[in-house]
Amino acid sequence: MPENEYTEHERIPMQHLLIDAVQDPTFTHKEECGGAAVACWIKNQTRKNAYLIAKGWIEEHGWVVLSLDEQQPVSEENYRASNKGKQYFEQALIDEEVFVYHTFPKHEKA
Repeated sequence: MPENEYTEHERIPMQHLLIDAVQDPTFTHKEECGGAAVACWIKNQTRKNAYLIAKGWIEEHGWVVLSLDEQQPVSEENYRASNKGKQYFEQALIDEEVFVYHTFPKHEKA
């Protein structure tokens, strides 16, 4: 279902968000990196709540959200042509939220 078919108050069965983030300098990290693209799967939330859940989780883990690059409803249908991300989608069906960090070295950009 296209994203504009949901009203702002409707819960979406599953959403995929892609968020750009950098490490919070006031937080101790095991490893320094230039930043990350954080892929998020959020189950059964409105668009706004899904973003707030993702942002809060990312910040609680020592990162600063820079931007929301993508936010769209997804279903099992999205993973038929390619299995890329399917395991995270399936895990989010169970856990309601899944976050995957794709980090890059300090001297590179995403």
